[in-house]
Amino acid sequence: MTSPRSFWKEVLAFCAVALLLALANSFLNPSAMALGTNYFPGSTAAPSQAKSGEGGPELVPGKPQHEFQVADLEEMKADMAFFREPEGDILCLDARSPELYRKGHIPGSLLLDHYHKEKYLPELLPRLQNAAMIIIYCAGGDCEDSIFLARSLMYEHEIDKEVLWIYEGGMLEWEAEGMELAEGNTP
Repeated sequence: MTSPRSFWKEVLAFCAVALLLALANSFLNPSAMALGTNYFPGSTAAPSQAKSGEGGPELVPGKPQHEFQVADLEEMKADMAFFREPEGDILCLDARSPELYRKGHIPGSLLLDHYHKEKYLPELLPRLQNAAMIIIYCAGGDCEDSIFLARSLMYEHEIDKEVLWIYEGGMLEWEAEGMELAEGNTP
C-alpha cells in the first residue's frame, strides 16, 4: 500500500512532467496556441480593439471575429468572373469539406479543406503566393473554417494578410440569395 506522502509526490511529479511537455510543445510549435488570440470572441472587444476608431474590425456579438478584410455578396458577384480564369490573380477558396464542395460550391472556387490542407496545398501554394486577392468562404454564420484557413495561410505559409479576404456570408448567404452553384470536383 502506498503512503499518502508517496502518493502526493507521484501526483506532483506527474504534474511537473506534464507542464514540461506542454511548455516544450509550445516552444516547438508556436502556432499551436497563440496567447494573444481571443479564442472565445463575444460581445467584449480585445484590448487592441477596445477603442472605437482604431481601425479594428467591428465587433458583432455572436459573429466570428477576425482580423481580415471582408468581402460581401456584391464583391463576390463582381469578382466571380475572375474566379473562373485558370491563371487569374483573384482566387476564391472553399474551406469546407470535399463532400460539401462536391454537393455545391461557388463557381470558380478552389477546394482547400481547412482540416486537410496538406492534401491541397502543394498544388495550390504557388498560385496562392502570386495572388493579388484571395477570398475564403465556408458555411457562413458561426462557421470559422474560413478564418482558420486564412490564419494558417498567413502564419504558416507566409501569404500576405492584405490579400486575404473572408466572405462571411458563406454558402448560407450564397444559397439564400439564389446564386449560381457549381457541383462536382472541378471549379
